[in-house]
Amino acid sequence: VLERKYRRLAESIVRRARQLQLDFKVTPIVVFDGASPPGKRGTAERRAAIRAAAAAELQGVELPAAQREKLERLAAAIDRDMLRAVLNGLLAAGIQVLDAPYEAEGQIAHLIRIGVADVAIANDSDFVVLDVPEVLYKADFYDDSAVSIKSCLLYTSPSPRDS
Repeated sequence: VLERKYRRLAESIVRRARQLQLDFKVTPIVVFDGASPPGKRGTAERRAAIRAAAAAELQGVELPAAQREKLERLAAAIDRDMLRAVLNGLLAAGIQVLDAPYEAEGQIAHLIRIGVADVAIANDSDFVVLDVPEVLYKADFYDDSAVSIKSCLLYTSPSPRDS
C-alpha cells in the first residue's frame, strides 16, 4: 500500500535512469544520501521548520493552484517509504544503486576520482567545490539538454620554487 503512494515518483526516476541506459548508452549509478553530516545540523533544522510551516499553511485553507503546488513542494519530506519505493523500482529495473555514508555528492566525486564513474548529473552546485572534472547541471530528459560545467583552475597558490 505504501509503495503505491510513491509509484509515480519511483516510475519517473526509473524512466530517467533507463533513458540514460537506452538513449545515451550510459550506465547510471544512483547514489542516495546517507546520514546528515554533523556540520549540517542547523541547515537540516531550518529545512524542517520550512517544511512544517508550509504544511501548516496548507491546512484547511483554499489556495490558488500555483500557490498550493509551491507549498506542497516545500512541505514534501523524503521519508523511508519514499526511498524504499524508489530503491525497489531501481533495483527491479537493474539499475545500480549505492547508499553514501553521508551526502551523495561526496560519494559521487569519489567514484569519479577512482574511475568508476565519468560524469555527475546534478541540480545543485556542490560538485564545484568537490573539484569534479565535469558535471551536467539542469539535465532535461525531455529535450536532451544539460549545461555542462567543466572544472578549471580557479586560483593558483605560489609554488615553493617561486619564493
